[in-house]
Amino acid sequence: MINKSLKIILFAVFILTFATFFVSCEKECTHPYFTDTVIAPTCDIEGKTVHTCTDCGFEFSTDHVAPTGHTLSSAVFAPTCEYPGYTYYSCECGYSYTSDNISPLGHTGEETVVPATCSAEGYTLVLCETCQKDYKKDIIPPISHNIESTIFEPTCDECGYTLFSCSECSFSYTGNLVEPKGHSFSQTKIGASISHPGYTVNTCECEYSYKSDVYYYNEILNTSYVESSIPISKGLDISKWNHKTGATSNDFLPLDWNELRAQGFDFVILKIGSTLRESDDGNGNTITLGGLEPTFEADYKAAKEAGFSVGVYFYTYATTVEQALADADMVMEWLDGKQLEFPVFYDMEDHTLETLGKDLLTDMCIAFIERLQENFYYAALYCNNDWLTLILDSTRLINKVDIWYARWLYLTDPVSVDQTFEWNKEKYGKQLSMWQYAQTGVIDGFTHAGGGSIHFDFNYCYKDFTSIIKEWHLNGY
Repeated sequence: MINKSLKIILFAVFILTFATFFVSCEKECTHPYFTDTVIAPTCDIEGKTVHTCTDCGFEFSTDHVAPTGHTLSSAVFAPTCEYPGYTYYSCECGYSYTSDNISPLGHTGEETVVPATCSAEGYTLVLCETCQKDYKKDIIPPISHNIESTIFEPTCDECGYTLFSCSECSFSYTGNLVEPKGHSFSQTKIGASISHPGYTVNTCECEYSYKSDVYYYNEILNTSYVESSIPISKGLDISKWNHKTGATSNDFLPLDWNELRAQGFDFVILKIGSTLRESDDGNGNTITLGGLEPTFEADYKAAKEAGFSVGVYFYTYATTVEQALADADMVMEWLDGKQLEFPVFYDMEDHTLETLGKDLLTDMCIAFIERLQENFYYAALYCNNDWLTLILDSTRLINKVDIWYARWLYLTDPVSVDQTFEWNKEKYGKQLSMWQYAQTGVIDGFTHAGGGSIHFDFNYCYKDFTSIIKEWHLNGY
């Protein structure tokens, strides 16, 4: 009975709905043709059929179907040190949401404290054992610089300044500039020699140096030859053998220098010494020969007081260049504090040296002379004719140094003090600066203790050595 009543009610509703639709269609659209579009239901949108008038576009829908609802899938994300954990729900339509949130676990691990510096912050560095990431905490701002000052004094050509630098970092700056103090030179003078010019070395304490006052030896020498055959002065050369001996053979008595000066002699060339060497005394004992001539100091003083112009000669036994240089240094020690108006002569005549050969002997000669020249001594060579023409290499010496030439006349034996001789250019060639013309000269009143005349070497000089030496400030001048 109830089912029949329900059917009647449902039919009445259908009739009523259709009538309402028909009445509406009659009111809004009277066209007979419609298209139908079926829209399927989705998760959150109902399904239906849409009827659309093909003439006016009027629409209405029927056959409504409820939404199907979401079909969810889930994914669980575990919490990490920095991010929370959660469950992620999602539908294939794109709808999603999260739930079941879990707080982050937080970092745990080893801590390293990095102290603050002048230019960088300090902090504690944590290395997480779980995620292997590091992060900073407990940040400390940078600290102030710890400034220390270092003063740099000015040099000759660079400014002085103060360097301000931090003892904790590389930060620095400069201040307090001071002008350079400029060069302060000390001077070392090098005399002109056969092989190089003379000059002054100006050296600053900073090691900067330069040469000045350059001049050449030829300006001093001019030439070893002279034009006039008339001597400008007459002189002697004196060693211990020109002295009388006293109680012993080594007791040399003083010469009467005033009498020698009165005899008309203007200059004297004193033997200053000879090469130090060892010898046998004949009894199997080794003795040292040579060195300073025993009469030199007294003769130098007395000759100066008597008004003589003085030069010296050194008798060599050297066999090497090194020995010749040592001899030159020894001579300069002996001459320290003295003044000479005539040259320092290197006496090369000993027969024991003749086998050394031209090259070595000439090298020795030049080495001795140059060492003296470099130290502002007028140095020259003494030798006889055989040495000059046969034993030495004269091409390396003639007109490069002055030569005191020994070539004796035997016109009268002995030669008296009042005899005068002229240079024979045809016989001897060009005239050199000094000529030792006699080794058997005798002077009245000068005799040995046991009788017999003392023989002297007589010499002529053709060059004004005194003026040259003083002009060029040589030999202690």
